[in-house]
Amino acid sequence: MNQFKRITVIVLLISVILSIFYLSLRIAGNKLWPSQAFNDHHMHEKLFNYNEQISFIFALSNKFTVSEIGVINYPSFPEYKIHKVSYGNTELNNTKNYLFIAGIHGNERAPVYAMKDFIQYLDTIELLDSITIDFIYLVNPYGFEYNCRFNGPELDINRDLIRLQTLEAKYVLESVEGKKYTGMFDFHESPKGTGSTGFYMFIYSERNRNLANNIIEMLQNHHVEIENEYVYYQIFKAKNGIIHLPWIVNMLTMHFGRMATTGLYFNNIKTEKVFVFETSMAQNLNDRWTTNLLVMKYLVGL
Repeated sequence: MNQFKRITVIVLLISVILSIFYLSLRIAGNKLWPSQAFNDHHMHEKLFNYNEQISFIFALSNKFTVSEIGVINYPSFPEYKIHKVSYGNTELNNTKNYLFIAGIHGNERAPVYAMKDFIQYLDTIELLDSITIDFIYLVNPYGFEYNCRFNGPELDINRDLIRLQTLEAKYVLESVEGKKYTGMFDFHESPKGTGSTGFYMFIYSERNRNLANNIIEMLQNHHVEIENEYVYYQIFKAKNGIIHLPWIVNMLTMHFGRMATTGLYFNNIKTEKVFVFETSMAQNLNDRWTTNLLVMKYLVGL
């Protein structure tokens, strides 16, 4: 009987220890990547026009296919239609399939403007038979119009690719469901006050290190300032413009914190090339715009 009690106590102690360990991982996951961080408490003052910004996609040539992927309708605000713009000959089997994303955070405007230029540039040159590209060009229409990071209900779309509390995140994932991409490239901006003054990127696997270094070298040749001082969440420091997020981040945030950015999500589903690019809002808009356009062209060999 005493032996049975001892075994029971040991089992209970192990259970308690494991429970504490599990809760610690959940807390760490939530603290590392809060689901709704940086709430900007926007005041609903419209500064830009979403429909005007996307109107060009309906005048593109037959090199592109435009499809509506979802409709957002917030109370007291107009209806927003989100689109996917697909480029290239999708009937070819030997193509590289890329996903380009911009405008998840509505106040990060330079990538949105640069992606418009990039799409229009692709429409002026000979069709690139070797690639197809899906552009989800402006994920957060509300945030764009009101120049705020979040969507109408003040949720961060780029923390929501697991819980899917936002329609925008839900539409993005539904629009790419079942498609195997060679690369996912998401374009962001680092807000003023974060300590960042130059360009940097997140990578999630060492297999992408060479391409990351080549992008940095290309930008340096164009005299773009590269970030070396910024420390992400006081843990991960940019080294020559590159922040590598190791597997432990994926485990803590996705599996215990139940949150995912685009980078973590697409890395988790084994996309070969996953990059999240950041230009610094400490720089002027035109310089950031140009930097994003340089990266987009480089990624497809232009």
